[in-house]
Amino acid sequence: MTGIVVELMVMACDFLQERCQSMKCIIQAKILSNLVDSIRDLVTCVNIDCNAEGFCIQCLDAAHVALCSFVIAKDGFESYECVRPTTLGLSLEAVRTVLKHVHGTVGLENMGNVLCISCTTAEKKCKFNLKLVDIDIEQFSIPVMEYQFVVQLSSKEFVCTCQSCFGDTTEITVGSHIQFTSKGDHGSSSVVYDGVLKQSGEISMEFASRYLSFFAKGASFSKAVVLSMSPGIPLRVEFGFESGHLQFYLAPKITED
Repeated sequence: MTGIVVELMVMACDFLQERCQSMKCIIQAKILSNLVDSIRDLVTCVNIDCNAEGFCIQCLDAAHVALCSFVIAKDGFESYECVRPTTLGLSLEAVRTVLKHVHGTVGLENMGNVLCISCTTAEKKCKFNLKLVDIDIEQFSIPVMEYQFVVQLSSKEFVCTCQSCFGDTTEITVGSHIQFTSKGDHGSSSVVYDGVLKQSGEISMEFASRYLSFFAKGASFSKAVVLSMSPGIPLRVEFGFESGHLQFYLAPKITED
């Protein structure tokens, strides 16, 4: 009789564990590190939406000026299983603390209100349990937009340009070339590149330099960056990679006449 009771208890535990577990995957730690470093200047916490297709993140900075969208498909993981859609609310600082101690591949497993992160190497085994947090974020969808001006640059050059801005704002002009100009108390800069893929005339818009510098941290995902512009709508900065993309959207500065 005792054996039957024990067996029933084990079956019940297995059933409850299966019910609590909604997502399990193995992913390169570098992908997570690059993601955290790319967006932690914009937000402190994120919701990761998991479904059968992979991970999706959308977040808006506190000033409602910049939007970030990150997507990685299931083929971007070493292994991936999601039995039902779930949302993982995470503190980026907590994730960053964990990632300092892991490298290579890491296992992620959602168990109820906890995300288990594990890593095994020749030197050590480590496991971290991160408490999920409730993040009150308004759900929204990014409309598909047809941009009139599209430019592709080396990510390395984009980083260099964003880091060499003198003023609070940077003017981006696209015509036959793309030009970045800035002016501040200590000087001015003007950088011109080829790489215009699409244009209809000329456009010139101003953006906050510090946000462009934040976006440049996404360069770790791709050797090239694509900038898309149209009058009156946010600039899109996109770093595409084989299994997904990291996109940033930035509202232009409004100049008063």
